[in-house]
Amino acid sequence: MPTRYAVLDLETTGPSYRNGDRIIQVGIVIWEQGQHIDTYDTLIKPKTDIPTHITDLTGITPNDVKDAPQFSDVANTIWGKLQNTVIVAHNIQFDYGFINHAFQAEGFPSLNQDAIDTVELIRVLYPRATSYKLQEFAEAMNIPLDHAHSAIDDAMATMHVLELAMAKVQQLSKQTFKKIQPFLSAFVRETGKYIVHWYEERFNHPVTPSFGASQIAPSFLKAVDLRPIQEKMIEDLSKSEQTDIFLEAPSGTGKTLASIVGIMQKNKGNILFSTTNTLLQYQISEDTVPLLESVLGRSLSAVVVKSANHYISQAIFNLLIRQMMTQLSQESKQDMMIAMSILVWIEETETGDFYELHHGLYSKEFWQRYWKLASTELSSEQLMIDFYGGQLERARDAELVITNHAYLLQHPNILVDLNCHHLIMDECHQLFLNSGWFALESFDSWLYQSKYKQVDRIFNQFSDWLLRNKISHKMSDRYYEVQLSYQNMIATLAAFEDALDTEYGHLAYYQQTSAPEIYIAYEKSVQMQWLDYLRVAVKAVTEFSKGFGQLLGKNRQFLQSETYNSWIQAVQLLINENEKVFTTIALTSDDYLTIEVNETSYRINRKTYSLLDRLNKIVEAPMINRIWMSASLNYFMNERQIPKELTINHFDYFQYTSEYNYSEQLPAFVISGQPSIDKLSQTNSSERIAELIAEQLPQVITQQVKVHIVFQSRSLLEETYQKLINILHSEEKQYIYPQLSGRNRQKIHDQYNRVTSGFLLALQSFNEGVHFTTNSDIYILTRLPFPHPDRADQKAKQDMASYYKENYFTKYTLPQMMISLNQMIGRCLQSTEDSAILISLDQRILKSAYATLIQKYLPTGLNFQWLPIESVTDVFDIRKDATYDKENN
Repeated sequence: MPTRYAVLDLETTGPSYRNGDRIIQVGIVIWEQGQHIDTYDTLIKPKTDIPTHITDLTGITPNDVKDAPQFSDVANTIWGKLQNTVIVAHNIQFDYGFINHAFQAEGFPSLNQDAIDTVELIRVLYPRATSYKLQEFAEAMNIPLDHAHSAIDDAMATMHVLELAMAKVQQLSKQTFKKIQPFLSAFVRETGKYIVHWYEERFNHPVTPSFGASQIAPSFLKAVDLRPIQEKMIEDLSKSEQTDIFLEAPSGTGKTLASIVGIMQKNKGNILFSTTNTLLQYQISEDTVPLLESVLGRSLSAVVVKSANHYISQAIFNLLIRQMMTQLSQESKQDMMIAMSILVWIEETETGDFYELHHGLYSKEFWQRYWKLASTELSSEQLMIDFYGGQLERARDAELVITNHAYLLQHPNILVDLNCHHLIMDECHQLFLNSGWFALESFDSWLYQSKYKQVDRIFNQFSDWLLRNKISHKMSDRYYEVQLSYQNMIATLAAFEDALDTEYGHLAYYQQTSAPEIYIAYEKSVQMQWLDYLRVAVKAVTEFSKGFGQLLGKNRQFLQSETYNSWIQAVQLLINENEKVFTTIALTSDDYLTIEVNETSYRINRKTYSLLDRLNKIVEAPMINRIWMSASLNYFMNERQIPKELTINHFDYFQYTSEYNYSEQLPAFVISGQPSIDKLSQTNSSERIAELIAEQLPQVITQQVKVHIVFQSRSLLEETYQKLINILHSEEKQYIYPQLSGRNRQKIHDQYNRVTSGFLLALQSFNEGVHFTTNSDIYILTRLPFPHPDRADQKAKQDMASYYKENYFTKYTLPQMMISLNQMIGRCLQSTEDSAILISLDQRILKSAYATLIQKYLPTGLNFQWLPIESVTDVFDIRKDATYDKENN
């Protein structure tokens, strides 16, 4: 007999029936054998008030339900609709539980139907979705949902989600379904049971969704208009006959697109584009590449390449799945749900890049298990044949390879390996101002420890095996020598760990986060006792590993093949890790160490005061073109300084000014009449910002104003948000969009992007890798973005400045601040038609010893003016008085 599904959605006055909340709308869609066969929709008059925020959410007013039936009037009809069906809902526990309480209150028995939850279904079957909220998922999948939070519209959309889920299950390979099946019990209610049913019916009753993600027209068929400044860049690049080209253009001028088009129009050959971080890699891949295709009028093969730990290893994940299947009864629901999601993802992903996954799949506990297996089981050879190796193979055939500076500097041979003809270095000033973000070598004490402890266990197992078997006198002597080296290794490693804990363990205990990295200069490193112990331990590990490996080899014929292979692989992994440790602590006078202190381990990094040696390898590579691109090539330096440092004697230098009329498009103010925020403690600063938001929020809501507040400190942001939570009314809190720890940045971006009013509380780095379709109306800068002087990279710069007898502040700190400030300003506008207001709470822009320098290096036309604190409300009244700055000056 065919299964009949009743897709149910309720709108209620609140989340809890027991606390007095009641149903105000019921929507039911009956679906059977691929057909929508019945619909039921009714408003319900509740025996309680409808809260304002529920009216705002659903659009249902008290007047709408005044003549509607009460639940008791329609209970029999609804009960009949649900009989002999499987009840489906988007969050089944809520809808099923709520209507069950309503039925019981009218004397009906408890519902006993099977039930399916579409939220959990799509969490597993669509691991790359950006959101599992019904409205957002429906929009992404092209499912019609014109009136979200209307019960019947939501029920209809949920029916289409169910169709998509059924079809997706039926498309799974036998291999993937077999791996998933043991974990199906983790699903809520009978969801897992019906997944099996749909899969078994894939040939007899295949499901074809009536709605779903439609074909999107190729991007090269869509028109794109280049801006005049981009056309000028393309023209200049195409005419240049120099190998090296330096290009300076303000943030937001589209130089990424222009630089790639300029090279492609002039020369053949693939391009390697290197940017500062992985988020910008994806911005280029997802946003710029479609624009490139539009300009070129054809499709373009582009591949993102980054370090191996960004890609999943199928070999390691399969080990984890096998491990989980041996202890299913002990596995948590969360881990089983994540395991199923990843299995589905592995079947459909081309890249294996973790970035593709929904943020909810990043469970710390689950992935710690994965990385623990990786630390003991993964070899570089295994890695290269997995997704990472596949991505490198695709890169060899790609027209555009998008990487990041850290990866390029660690793998300079990639230019030759991928046969790259052209290189574009984005934000290249970072390579000269911020060498500290790049580690030449590093190791994690936990990984090192896990590898030698695994070999420790194997050596003890081998010792037991020898005792159970007759060994020759000669072999006994050799074993004794290896045992002595083993005891020496254990003793020296223990001494190293004790010394490291003695030096830094208190930081882990108190979980101090103000100095995430500890700086150790070369001169100081020779005095560190734990480093002396580590050097001795490295030698001891080398001696033992070599001896034990030889001993295993001499006994290979007596050991089972599988045992020998696993033991010798563990020894090799320890040797590899030991070599990494050795190269990390092999310092020269040009290097320094940093230590990241975590709760359970230490990460030790070897960094360099200058990246010139690495950059020179890039300069020496045979290339047709190298473009050194930045918004800030000449801040506080001669425009020829970077070419001189790179020993580039022949080059073209192109410089472009902004298209924006900043005096008209971005009036800028510094609040006066109160102390500058840099003079306040963090507690007082958070109070100041929270009070400003609370005072202006009513006007922001009524006038539909969007305000982006830029923070330099996460702790200040989170403290400000906590103060807001304490002073705002519940209905006002929905207008605050904070970038809190653990919250997905893309999700916050999407939420803020959809609204017409509210405050976005975000770090300066928030905009990197994401684009808003509409700008904010007001931007508030909390503090000037100076780097913290106690950071490890800044201490390294202080030492470097001291060595060269330079002024640390004017050489490094002030330029870095101005670059960050101008990048933020560049993101305030997206076109010559945009307008916004910029407000600074930091008075140093106009009132400091270096205020003149700040004004000098701001974009042309941008002039900060004093704004009395009592006039702030007038500025926020932008709909009424858009020319405030002119009328008050």
